[in-house]
Amino acid sequence: MNLMAATVVSVQVGQPKWLSWKGRSEPSAIAKRRVEGRVTVTAEGLAGDRQGDPRHHGGEFQAVYGYSLEDYVWWHESQGVEVEPPLFGENLTISQLDLRSLRVGQRVRIGTAILAATVPRIPCWKLGAVMGDEGFVERFRDAGRPGAYFRVVEEGEIGVGDELTLEPALSAGPTLSDLFRIRTSELHRASELLELPGLHPSWQAWAARVTAAP
Repeated sequence: MNLMAATVVSVQVGQPKWLSWKGRSEPSAIAKRRVEGRVTVTAEGLAGDRQGDPRHHGGEFQAVYGYSLEDYVWWHESQGVEVEPPLFGENLTISQLDLRSLRVGQRVRIGTAILAATVPRIPCWKLGAVMGDEGFVERFRDAGRPGAYFRVVEEGEIGVGDELTLEPALSAGPTLSDLFRIRTSELHRASELLELPGLHPSWQAWAARVTAAP
């Protein structure tokens, strides 16, 4: 294994459990467990992984969630936050790849599967519940390290130690970092998302609403 190559550090799956916090209670699969060996990935996501809230998680455009090991290190060393994978609920913990730099639709080969970046994660109250800090959602937004959602272009198997092969982006469109800023703080740029190929339909609908607003 090339120690400098982008690599899968760990693979995680989870099942919905009730999560209660500050008077709210909903099923959530943010708590995940590590799995060893090869894991099948289909259009619905990793085998053994389910979502507690299908309205906002999972589906074709959010089949797999990845988070960077280096971003975990940043949280610990720069922010003093005691975190370690997979606390943020990712399916794939990845090293040596800046997920923020991926462009919508950019493909990544992992094991025998091919994934395509779709959107960054927008945190909700459940992340604050896991952290035991209702202010953490805002900190997560401010940090600008949201991780990446992927859709599955080609089904296959993924495992710990797999190297990631990044294909060139098909266009010079916005990065996932750009998308995150547009959605959280730069709403005036929403029109940039209206005709963006490969974008999550719910994001396109959001951009249309924001752009049409007086």
